[in-house]
Amino acid sequence: MKPRQLSDTVISWLFVGVGLCVAIVLDKHGATHRWHAGIAWTVIPFASTVMLCRDRWGSGQFWALWLALLCGHVCLMWVIFSYLLPSVSVGMLYVVPLAFVETYLVLACLSPKWRIRIQARR
Repeated sequence: MKPRQLSDTVISWLFVGVGLCVAIVLDKHGATHRWHAGIAWTVIPFASTVMLCRDRWGSGQFWALWLALLCGHVCLMWVIFSYLLPSVSVGMLYVVPLAFVETYLVLACLSPKWRIRIQARR
């Protein structure tokens, strides 16, 4: 019997659910709505890469690099929205093009060809 795989719809709803939970927690603890753009900017590229890289889910190296990129991204969002734009409320639609560019960059970093180039330089 073939093992069941998560559909892209289920994965999308899981990431949207996590994003909504984060937004609710931040809103209840006094954070303004400016974080909603950061949440959308995070969910779009990282949910997309999980869905597009389904064939590499079994690789621990994939998940380690994905998690490292996610942590770096979250730190960057914190710097951008806490220090660079502390009083500006950025709409979610403004960050969608940036999220698509970041999706491409994350996919490039997670690409097996990219990892081969890094390992060859060592």
